[in-house]
Amino acid sequence: RKTVSNGIILDLMENHAVPTVAINGAILAGDAVTPQAKPALARLTALMMERGTMSRTKQEIANLLDGAGATLSFGVNTFQTTVTGSMLSRDVKLVLEILADEILHPAFDTTELTKAKAEMKSAVLRASENTGTRAFERLTQLALPEDHPYRAPGSERMLPSIDSIDVKDIAAFHALNYNGTSLILTIVGDIDAKATAALVEKLFKPLATGARPK
Repeated sequence: RKTVSNGIILDLMENHAVPTVAINGAILAGDAVTPQAKPALARLTALMMERGTMSRTKQEIANLLDGAGATLSFGVNTFQTTVTGSMLSRDVKLVLEILADEILHPAFDTTELTKAKAEMKSAVLRASENTGTRAFERLTQLALPEDHPYRAPGSERMLPSIDSIDVKDIAAFHALNYNGTSLILTIVGDIDAKATAALVEKLFKPLATGARPK
């Protein structure tokens, strides 16, 4: 384990049994740090991270990953935005370059935001029909006060929130929460740990140090 110059916590583990590598990351930008009036903000921001950068379109990124047989995706839970990736060891540099580009230079295109909103609305509506999801939401609503960061908003608050969010909201949330101090990155598999650490240091150097959420 090492801490990169801008605060990123980097865990590396070599395992040369097979020529594959897995990446898991946590950015402390989950639902709990979203403003009360905009509970959909963390999830919409994560959706937008996969929708193109300043230099690559969404399709160009997909083609690069598909061509290498690699995967890279973002998700959100209460506490964090997650990063998950898998690849052959020969493609570690490619995938880390794409990840750094997505985190540092997201495009936040308005057309893509419209598509992301439609997808998120569908997901929220599907979840509202799931009895387990509804039970968990109701439990948090009964157990926690209305302004508690761990209280589930439910579809009643989430759907209007999706409509209210614009590109400026997402850019501001990203600028505040996607920073070096909030990023924990783990890379395991057929790697050279020293060389991979140097690569991460180089690629993510422009990421602002920032601060972890309280």
